Amino acid sequence: MRSCRRSSAIADVPRCGRNFGPHFASGTLSSGVGMPSYRFKFYDPNSRSEKRGAAVLASDNEAAQLAHRVIRELIHDDEKLYTMWMVEITARDRKVATFSFVPEARAAE
Repeated sequence: MRSCRRSSAIADVPRCGRNFGPHFASGTLSSGVGMPSYRFKFYDPNSRSEKRGAAVLASDNEAAQLAHRVIRELIHDDEKLYTMWMVEITARDRKVATFSFVPEARAAE
């Protein structure tokens, strides 16, 4: 059994957890019909804080849209905490996208 360290900034979220909010699937991800499984890593580049999630989606565009929805929710919940965070999206070994929360935080102003 793998041990999970807790994030220092967000005590209730294990660093190695796969689920993050209602947007991501629980359990094992299996696309079944060729839909890619995407992994999401939301993190603060200046600390060890991170949240992870995974979802089976139809395209890279859908994965980016989902990440933007999650970013908007996080910024809405605690703008000061999440403003400098980043998100990295991967599908297997392929890097799909990486972007900053900063534009979303500015849009929320």
